[in-house]
Amino acid sequence: MRLISRLSMRRYIRGFVIIVGISLVVSLLTNLVVNPWRITPSPLSSEAFDAYRDLGSQNRTGKCGLIRSAPTIGVALIGSSRVANSLDPKLSAWGRDDVYNLGANACYIYESEAFFRYLIEVQDPELVIIGIDPGDLSSDFDTRIIFDYQGSPLGPEKGKIDREIRYLVGISTLEASFETIKRRFSDEKPQFDTQGLRRHRPERRISQRDFLAMAIKGETQFEAPQSAGAVATLREDKRELLEGIVRTCHQRGIRLVLLIHPQHALAHTRSGEEPMLPFESERREVTSLVDRINRENPDAIPAEVWDFGDYHPINCEPLPTDDGRMERWDDFNHYTLEVGNLILARIMGWPIELEGGEDYGLRLTPENFDGWVDQSKQGFRRYTDGTGKADIEWAQSLGNEEGPD
Repeated sequence: MRLISRLSMRRYIRGFVIIVGISLVVSLLTNLVVNPWRITPSPLSSEAFDAYRDLGSQNRTGKCGLIRSAPTIGVALIGSSRVANSLDPKLSAWGRDDVYNLGANACYIYESEAFFRYLIEVQDPELVIIGIDPGDLSSDFDTRIIFDYQGSPLGPEKGKIDREIRYLVGISTLEASFETIKRRFSDEKPQFDTQGLRRHRPERRISQRDFLAMAIKGETQFEAPQSAGAVATLREDKRELLEGIVRTCHQRGIRLVLLIHPQHALAHTRSGEEPMLPFESERREVTSLVDRINRENPDAIPAEVWDFGDYHPINCEPLPTDDGRMERWDDFNHYTLEVGNLILARIMGWPIELEGGEDYGLRLTPENFDGWVDQSKQGFRRYTDGTGKADIEWAQSLGNEEGPD
């Protein structure tokens, strides 16, 4: 009986091992062929799936996959969802096909710097545009522990082997492979296109006005802190990261543009406040830092700071009524693709196609910074006393509403 029992146990173990082995082989082959995040270079990777690959919750992993899989990246767009949603790498004005959008949801300076380092380790870009989110550089805001940073190639070196195994046979990779296969056979478009732009987003189930009301009440997903105000200064560690990026671009002959994102005027405006440029001290320090390093390296390609965050009429669009939508804003922090195209046109010197956009934004220097502040203050007062007055009153009325018992 004991011998029979041992033989039965051996057969069970052998069968189990065979099943596990077959499962691993099937997973490996599936993941290598589908390659859902473009993260594993392999001759088995099928181009038939490329138009259906998506990033889902694996933004960092998928954007690193673009860096790994792209034949060349000459232009890289790095930053948060403002970049991911609104800076188009496929604009015809680029005149090239090696432009990639590496923006990821809530990817602020800690992660943007990591993306930059990974990019230049794998590729040799000519131009890098990095989005700076207002309030990030002066706060301790850090999203590396929230999303898939640790599980992406940006994560700690000590976890590299485990990550590479996950990309080959991991359950999360296999699930992403099955989702990609499903999209292909149902001809369903992914949210992210082949060069990283989040081109197809699901529609919200509530009106834009209701969503904005929730944002004012603090009920929507988090954004970079907005409470630091105009006098906040740069955190030392974030200053060092920014300085390191500028110096590296000088050393490698990369044109660097730091893009300070716009926000809708109502994000910072309250009736009766003193006119301001939001996060003025933060903006001034970034401008001074870049100018100082440029002067230290006069033979290098100068880094640039472009700021679009004043009270220009584009940033002061009236809020929608009822079920309508603003033409140029998805919410207070995210501008539309049309505005993103304008921003790129201003930075790159392309023809301006959006009416009224000829004076949108400014390349900041220490010499024109005070004028930029004055211009912002004038726009602030025009907004609060004119076109934005009704919207400000509406926002204030929401703050006065009583919550549930």
